[in-house]
Amino acid sequence: MASARRLSVIGGRRRVLSDGLAMSLLADRIVEMIDQAKYAYCRLVLVVGPRACGKTAALLDVARRTGYPYVSVSLELSRRLLDLPARQRPRQVLPLLRSIIGESDQAVVLLDNLEILFEPSLHQRPIDVLKRLSRTRTIVATWRGTVTDGVLTYAMPGHPEYLEAPVQDALLVASGLVPGSCPTNGPPGGTR
Repeated sequence: MASARRLSVIGGRRRVLSDGLAMSLLADRIVEMIDQAKYAYCRLVLVVGPRACGKTAALLDVARRTGYPYVSVSLELSRRLLDLPARQRPRQVLPLLRSIIGESDQAVVLLDNLEILFEPSLHQRPIDVLKRLSRTRTIVATWRGTVTDGVLTYAMPGHPEYLEAPVQDALLVASGLVPGSCPTNGPPGGTR
């Protein structure tokens, strides 16, 4: 099976790279953005790209290099929400996430698999949740979707989880493949 070729945007230049090199450069870029975010009020770094385009691998590489904790949000948050009645869950999302990231004393936490935050029954605006979390420490989060002209998009219009959100006060790192070569199995946000 031929490996997919990634389109990397580094310093404004587009380059076609092998998977491993693209992932390593993406991880390097994330580390650079973490350094830039240190002094901001909202210390949020978003790694934006379609499904299966190297975001998780790059985040895991950053965790390996730096020792920063990696959290699979959907997994950890769903475990804690299961014990709560459905009507209490929306109010507990932010406190539970604060508790999860508070388990580490690190100044930076890496958040992946945010899909649960888009669950309509939880009534959350994921970008606002991430911004609130980033006021007390640097948050690096993956965002499965796109960013165009300063607007983040998740899922497709008409999908229950569809979201468009203007990006303000966040640093962005783009991750993506050469058009036509990304094994997405569907649009950003899936078709659940």
